[in-house]
Amino acid sequence: MKWIWLIVFSSILISFSNLTFAGKYADATGLYHANKNGECKSQKIYGKKLPDTNISGVCVPNKTLMNENLKPMIYLGIVELTNPENLHVVERIQQLRSEPTDASKVEIDSFENNKFELVDGSVLKKTDSSYVGYIGYHEKAIFYRDINQWKLCINGESYKVDVIKDVKYGYSRDSINASVNDIEKMDECK
Repeated sequence: MKWIWLIVFSSILISFSNLTFAGKYADATGLYHANKNGECKSQKIYGKKLPDTNISGVCVPNKTLMNENLKPMIYLGIVELTNPENLHVVERIQQLRSEPTDASKVEIDSFENNKFELVDGSVLKKTDSSYVGYIGYHEKAIFYRDINQWKLCINGESYKVDVIKDVKYGYSRDSINASVNDIEKMDECK
């Protein structure tokens, strides 16, 4: 009799094991590995059969991509399935980006030779190679720290910068209390 219960219990465990060992983020978002040909399953969305989206060998259901509440977990789920040993690092980075950071609303006085001069007298040197388009008179921007890198958002773009001169207080600088995630959703950044 004990053997029968052991066999029944073992078969129940085996049947459930296929449902839950992807990981908490992958399970919550429905992420799964693509097949050996790199293909994902198809789902019906609005009457059309569409394949799920393949990102780095991980299939992301299109319904997940459309769900605003699940979007923050997609990257974590991809890391969980492709590089699980680094998941704790990515979780920590996301935690830091969701906490308030040093940030100010500023105005740009000029941009020349990869240097932003702010109206308050601060000077920031752009360190990335991205193109900076037209900057209007006293263009509004956000100057903030993204973990260990200073950035400046202006005209929908974010630039990595080094601080050459920082005038922390001035009539044209307003401190803001926001996380990096919130800042990157503000008009100056998007």
